[in-house]
Amino acid sequence: GADRLIPFREALAAEGLVEGRTITIDTYFAQGRQDLADGLADKIAQDGYDVIVAFATPAAHAAKRATATIPIVFGSA
Repeated sequence: GADRLIPFREALAAEGLVEGRTITIDTYFAQGRQDLADGLADKIAQDGYDVIVAFATPAAHAAKRATATIPIVFGSA
């Protein structure tokens, strides 16, 4: 999953959002397990992040179940 973050970080940097300078990115991986995805999404929602980015449909669904107030950006193939 971490290789999916390379183009994401590059695209953010192209827009002037550089990790460690202008934004902070925390990464979590559910390793394809829905039970882990649900738990991680709950933790992320409770920690009060500004946005959730989910790179798989199950992660996006878990995020949607966890919060109705934090914006969710997702990609899926």
